[in-house]
Amino acid sequence: MIKKYAQLWAMLLMASTLHADNYWSRFRGPNGTGMIEGGKPPVHLNDGAGLRWKVPVGLGHSSPIIWGERIFLTSFENKTVFTHAISKKDGTIEWSRKRSYEGPRKGPGFEDLHEDTNPAAMTLCADNERVYAYGLSIGLTSYDHSGNEIWHHDFKRTPFLYGTGGSPMVHDGTVFLLRDSLKKENSMLYAFDGKTGNLIWKTPRPFSNISYCTPSVLETSDGAEIVTLGAGRLSGYSAETGKEVWSLDGMGKSSINLPVVRDEELFINAKIMLGFEVDYNHEKAWEYILSFDKNENGVIEEKEITQGIRMPQRPDLPLSSPGFGYVMRPPTRFKSEFDLNDDGRIPFEEFVAKIDSMTRKMQAAQGRVQITRKEGQTPIPQLLWSERRYLPEIPTILPYGDRVYAVLNGGFFVVRDANTGKLIEKDRLNASGMYAASPVAANDHIYFASRRGVVTVMKTDDSFEKVSTIQLDGEIYATPAIQDNLIFFRTTKWLYAFQ
Repeated sequence: MIKKYAQLWAMLLMASTLHADNYWSRFRGPNGTGMIEGGKPPVHLNDGAGLRWKVPVGLGHSSPIIWGERIFLTSFENKTVFTHAISKKDGTIEWSRKRSYEGPRKGPGFEDLHEDTNPAAMTLCADNERVYAYGLSIGLTSYDHSGNEIWHHDFKRTPFLYGTGGSPMVHDGTVFLLRDSLKKENSMLYAFDGKTGNLIWKTPRPFSNISYCTPSVLETSDGAEIVTLGAGRLSGYSAETGKEVWSLDGMGKSSINLPVVRDEELFINAKIMLGFEVDYNHEKAWEYILSFDKNENGVIEEKEITQGIRMPQRPDLPLSSPGFGYVMRPPTRFKSEFDLNDDGRIPFEEFVAKIDSMTRKMQAAQGRVQITRKEGQTPIPQLLWSERRYLPEIPTILPYGDRVYAVLNGGFFVVRDANTGKLIEKDRLNASGMYAASPVAANDHIYFASRRGVVTVMKTDDSFEKVSTIQLDGEIYATPAIQDNLIFFRTTKWLYAFQ
């Protein structure tokens, strides 16, 4: 009888959550799924077809969210982070609120940002009463929908690698925020009362020092769980108490993607952020390395390792791309990494051996997770399938229908069978380069947005037809947002609305 009441309560809780999920109210929309019920935005975008309006919104990578007739996002200018409320109808900025940003904190609690990002990178979240904004060195702020500040919370200084990355999310009146720090004892999952800002609980995560994940909500008969990836682990926490209910080890050491919930299962993509692939293109990388081979004998000698040599993390990208690889400083570090027998010479075979050993240590995986639950026992998560090839680095995967879609740097899309993980298709999109925005879906079409600002719309049937492509003005880091027959794209210059 008790179990039946618990199941009924879970069903009622799910029903109340669906009301909130009528809006694209957080990063990647309802519960981070990348799709929304009833969304029917235009698919033919060529030559600006369907453009309803575009407005300048300033620099920022935060993705647009929607509640009611307003769009919310942040921007950064002159040491100030702005939170904007924008009319969904015509793009008018209805209100803006600002908080000072004096730059990343240095010293023992350094909070340096990656060169590709800025302080307006975290996406807001909203419920029917409030909007919640978070920023590194700024804190967590709550506004009502008219722009009045309700509360603000500052966080203890702690070191991060490139910032925190994850965005807040709100569920049933509670705001959840993940902050995994290089100082592991400061890594925490927080829960705040959305109305007052009071801390409800905070749970230490001493195993996780690098994570850029936004949590998701898993509804169960025992109550809601907050699920998130971290360094090497997927975890589920009680939304009520913060207690870790279950965990699954073997994930990537610096996860960016969020876990996507479908019913009581999860789809995950946990890849190390350094970019090395299981199917790493050794030949392409070695072609670059040989540009330092001055005597053209086919090996790299110690005297040829000079200033500027880079670690080719993503050799399929153009050398001009910042994602190609980082400069090794000092250059002698290249020798210490790759000269395995310390003879002053690095042949192709030694280079391959080192790269492969690095790849094996990634423990990266994409897969489908099922959680077995028995009364009175700890839930047991298990991977129903797992793949290590063709994993996206920043964009979250997109389960849609009976398939899972992903976009890779270089402009490739990947399609897998959601039930088995079997590779169905891997092919090129109409836009190369790097991808930061996650794909989103509506009305049997997938929308991909490249960092260069190219949007590709693709059918989800077996033709995988690219029905339209459009070049927008500015780079795209933000994930698109969908509401009814509208889709919104945020570039580093503009917010576009297509209908």
